[in-house]
Order: sequence, then C-alpha cells, then structure tokens
Amino acid sequence: HKAKLMEANLSENLQEVLNNGKVIEKSQFKISDENAWLLYLEVVCLEYDGNAFDPSLLACVLAIEDTKLPDLIYNEREKLYETVSSENDLKQVQILNKPIPVTLSLIENDWLADPTDSDEQAGSVVSLCKIQKDWMVIRMPGENISPITFMQVLFPLAEAFVPKVGRVYENCVEG
Repeated sequence: HKAKLMEANLSENLQEVLNNGKVIEKSQFKISDENAWLLYLEVVCLEYDGNAFDPSLLACVLAIEDTKLPDLIYNEREKLYETVSSENDLKQVQILNKPIPVTLSLIENDWLADPTDSDEQAGSVVSLCKIQKDWMVIRMPGENISPITFMQVLFPLAEAFVPKVGRVYENCVEG
C-alpha cells in the first residue's frame, strides 16, 4: 500500500514540475491545431532507500533532452500522419530551464539533504525544486513548515546545493 501511494505521489510531483511552462515549451510538441506529440515517461526504481523525487526528476529531464521528434505531414488519402524526416532531420526536444531538485528532512532539529528512507520516516520531509530563480515546494508530508522557515532556512540551504545538482546533470550528459 505504501509503495502505491508513493508511486502516485511521485508521478503527480514529477508531472507538476515537468509541465511547468518554465521547464518545457509545449509548442514544440504541436503537430497541427488539433494534434500534438504526447510523451510518456516511465520511471523504474530498482532500489529504494529514500528520496525518490530527486533522482527521478533528473532522469526524466535527461530522458526528455534525449528525445527527438520527426516532422510529420498529414496524408489526406490515408487519413493519417506520416514522417517526412530522416534520422538526421529529427528535432531535439528542448528543456528551457532544468529544474534543480533538493530534498531535505528535519532530523533532531537539523535539516539533512538527500534523506534516506529511515530519515524520511523519522522527520518532516520537503522537496524543493528551483526553476530559474523561483522555488517550487513539491511535497510536505508530516508536520507543517512555516513560511518563515522556508524563507530563512530551507531556501538558502537548498540554494547551496544547486551547483552540486547542476554538476550531476553535466556528469550524466558527459558520462
């Protein structure tokens, strides 16, 4: 039961970030006034020890960046779309701004980054996601966290991890 709840929550959270207009320009998926490409992403967790959101979001962004779409034309006679692009003419899907996820857990009055499953069970957990200069609060199970705590503690703490997460993206692309 816990796994299904986590799966649904993770899916909803990933959609919220990836459907943000600052992350992906939806017009690049338009085929015609009535038709558009629809991307399906499937995230498979092979081993879980906490913080499923951050690596899942990174994997989704990298998968989207690796997606290439062909040009299509509508065949009136057949009543269907056909590709007109060769492998060399495919359009690369563009990410406007890579979302930077940082998940924190409150354990004994200290905020820990990238919590394990036992850290998540023991304290309040919050996932933050930076898109350009804005922060999104992705999930907040457990205790309520005051807006002052976000402004004075969590956003500055998460900001310190932004360059490190950016390097993770770079290393994945290079490696």
